[in-house]
Amino acid sequence: ELWGKFTAAAEDGVRYERWKDQRLLSEFCTAEGVPFIDIATPLGAAGHPLDLYYEYDGHFTANGCDVVAGAIVDWLWETHFE
Repeated sequence: ELWGKFTAAAEDGVRYERWKDQRLLSEFCTAEGVPFIDIATPLGAAGHPLDLYYEYDGHFTANGCDVVAGAIVDWLWETHFE
């Protein structure tokens, strides 16, 4: 429901793919051997989108920033300290 609301102003025939930027970046990093921090999975599991993003804006709220920061800390811990 929210995704439809966020993309309601899209031009006719334009298909939006949620998390496309993350998918493309992940594919590029994997192909090039560049480390990649997955933020899409934790954000997707963190709750209601309006708790994580400002409505009609796409920038993270404080809660969204906390989720992203946690993903970065987890990645750093798993890749550098375990």
